[in-house]
Amino acid sequence: MTPDGTRMSLSVVNPHLDREEILRLQFRGTSDDQPSRATAWVLGACEPLAANDFQTPLRITPRDAQVERQSNHWALTCAPFSLTTLEFLK
Repeated sequence: MTPDGTRMSLSVVNPHLDREEILRLQFRGTSDDQPSRATAWVLGACEPLAANDFQTPLRITPRDAQVERQSNHWALTCAPFSLTTLEFLK
């Protein structure tokens, strides 16, 4: 959380090689404490041994991920073998 309380980041790892994981986040507190919007980025590859190198320096790059606000929580599907970072804003 930033010192002014307007932004919070969370990173999540899905270590499964072949299975997506659905993440549901719920914030406690008053309605004034709830984030108003969120963005997400995912870093991962289809192959666990994939890596950036001189021939393919952009094989693995961050890409936008879809995070949705549902009735009382935020929902996100985490890709297999990936790192997903979410940013919540007030």
